[in-house]
Amino acid sequence: RQPTISTSRLATTSAFRRSLSNKIINTQINAPLSIHHGCTVQAFHAPHHWHRPRGQESHRLLAPMTRARSSPDVRCANALNEEYYEQHAGAGLIVTEGTGISEEGHGWFGAPACYNEAHAEAWKKVTDRVHKKGSKIFLQLWHLGRQGHPSFNAKNDLVAPSAIGLAQGTVRTAQGDKVPYAVPRALETDEIAGVVDDYRKCAEYAKKAGFDGVEVHGANGYLVDEFLQSVSNKRTDKYGGSFENRYRFLEEIVEALKTVYPANRIAVRLSPNGAFGGMGSEDNYEMFTYAMEKLSKHGLAYLAILDGFGFGTHDKGRLVTAFDAKTAFKGVVMANCSYTKEIAEGVVRSGAADLVSFGRPYISTPDLAERFQNDWPLNPPAQYPDYWDSSRGADHHSSSASHLFVSKSNMAAPFKLFTPLKLGRDLVLKNRVVLAPMTRARSVPDTRCANALNETYYEQRAGAGLIVTEGVGISEQGHGWFGAPACYNDAHADAWKRVTDRVHKKDGKIFMQLWHLGRQGHPSFNAKNDLVAPSAIGLTKGIASNSKGELVPYATPRALETSEIPCIVEDYAKSAEFAKKAGFDGVEVHGANGYLVDVFLQSVSNKRTDKYGGSFENRYRFLDEIVEALKSVYSPNHVAVRLSPNGAFGGMGSKDNYEMFTYAMEKLGKHGLGYLAILDGFGFGTHDKGRLLTAFDAKTAFKGVVMANCSYTKEIAEGVVRSGSADLVSFGRPYISNPDLAERFQHDWPLNADADHADYWDPTRGARGYTDFPFHSK
Repeated sequence: RQPTISTSRLATTSAFRRSLSNKIINTQINAPLSIHHGCTVQAFHAPHHWHRPRGQESHRLLAPMTRARSSPDVRCANALNEEYYEQHAGAGLIVTEGTGISEEGHGWFGAPACYNEAHAEAWKKVTDRVHKKGSKIFLQLWHLGRQGHPSFNAKNDLVAPSAIGLAQGTVRTAQGDKVPYAVPRALETDEIAGVVDDYRKCAEYAKKAGFDGVEVHGANGYLVDEFLQSVSNKRTDKYGGSFENRYRFLEEIVEALKTVYPANRIAVRLSPNGAFGGMGSEDNYEMFTYAMEKLSKHGLAYLAILDGFGFGTHDKGRLVTAFDAKTAFKGVVMANCSYTKEIAEGVVRSGAADLVSFGRPYISTPDLAERFQNDWPLNPPAQYPDYWDSSRGADHHSSSASHLFVSKSNMAAPFKLFTPLKLGRDLVLKNRVVLAPMTRARSVPDTRCANALNETYYEQRAGAGLIVTEGVGISEQGHGWFGAPACYNDAHADAWKRVTDRVHKKDGKIFMQLWHLGRQGHPSFNAKNDLVAPSAIGLTKGIASNSKGELVPYATPRALETSEIPCIVEDYAKSAEFAKKAGFDGVEVHGANGYLVDVFLQSVSNKRTDKYGGSFENRYRFLDEIVEALKSVYSPNHVAVRLSPNGAFGGMGSKDNYEMFTYAMEKLGKHGLGYLAILDGFGFGTHDKGRLLTAFDAKTAFKGVVMANCSYTKEIAEGVVRSGSADLVSFGRPYISNPDLAERFQHDWPLNADADHADYWDPTRGARGYTDFPFHSK
């Protein structure tokens, strides 16, 4: 029972917290995004299953990129700039190239500025053309600091927080000549207020020019970044030393900008992981999460974070993920750096970012948002010399050029999916690709034992970082699917031992999924002809499998007596003991998809009035007792739980699910489990009863290893893992027809055709659609 591919979140909107149009800042990326009460990024289409506030728009952005095509002598935007930005108006939001805030702050030959009337008038022609296309545009406020050159201002001055120059690299002078970097002078304390006011004045001109808002360039080793980082800020006054002091300059800039624009029209861009411009400090993680927490209090439009993958990261300490940024900032987060469409979709779907900005792909593909949405191919990449060579004019800049960029070339960083992961102290997974648990109904029906087919099936898939078996019946009462295996006696354990031995010989790890079907089973599977659930609420739709393999209507369960429940908890422990005897590396509690544990958790199916019903604490009690019992058999890091808070399968979905499941996840987090698996439900069918949970929500509540699942592609999975919202991703149907899926993913080998749906769980099919799929021919 695996999901279908869902509509992309990149094409929904979230609100500049009132009006951006696509999250490319785009698929969930293609959903609208709203930024507070005044700026919506335009929508492509919002997926029916993802409920966003009214007025929110989409998730793809044109990232700020220096292109050096403005008029060098006057620093004005020109006709080329007008055409360039108009072409890219399909983006949910355009953020301009860095724009000099003052004569002193300007420092790049051919870059534009916005500190006088002429600059504002020139930019007005740009914003008018963008607005006519229905898009939004922010001006990026840029002071180059030590990366500029003194020839750009009348005072021949170059300033920074400290007199620390760059030893490597070159810069262009005001005449366009390439020369070594100059050594800056340290700003006097009383000069800093003047620089802050330059930001404010520039914002006033931006507002006059019709910009929807402004973004402070606080990244890539320019002035604001230099103040933030200890590697470049050695001051001993109120702007240096402590986190509070080094953040002060940025705080004062934001406060000044709020006198010009509402807070929800102001944004900040940071690069905590970047090595560009000689940056990278040992305390960056702590410094930047501090700054993000402080910025969060301003109610800004968004925080843009360059994660640095593909752009070069420093090696000075812990890196900041989108998850870290979202946790600290508590507002709209924009991710950037070497994203493909699908990786971006993973980050947005995870909840760790709301927007994704794209740079180089937009250079060669001005209609990138539309191409992403419609799955049109991208142009080949632009030639690197064309990026910011002012002499190139329209070449790879406007409509006179052939616009180029291939998504794979944008993915410079190695995939995190293929890195090892430790579950606790003693369990190392070789990669983060997991075989999801899937009922395949190929075991021996009468004995419920695993067989030779099962041995081959799991051995074939041992390239996964972790195998989680299909649901395995924990007891005679808990078993309920014809052809499914069980593990509650010695014969079952002996049969499973042959499976685990073959997996371990292939250097694989394997967990058994402990399954009690509850009301979705059938009474014919046990001698007592019994079917139990927390409450006597049956399913009116769908069919069950009886012990003869016939498909029949669901039966109505009886409500368990309070005194019976500890016996079922003990059944879980006994099954785990047999699993351990069989050589399993751990066990996963099936708490998803409307089976027994899930039915206890949800108010739609649990109407009990004893200690197992009613409050969150009571409805969670059954699962907690199971986990405690399993910890008496396995170490906690060898125990896991699978939940489906968003799922409608099995008649599930309750109005209080968001609150109930975050409560359960917080409680589970205290057990030190190996992982928490969450089915986000996209493509598998979500309920419409209330707020849905993302991987970000799960990670925030659980605070341990999170496994994401449901309709992930390789790239979307990479996005959710890279974001920090999940550590593992499990794959179901792709693993049915591709036994070497992890290897195919890693080497970019093509996948086999999808399996025939009729082969998924038909016990009469034998090897067909089960173990007969080819491996890639190397």
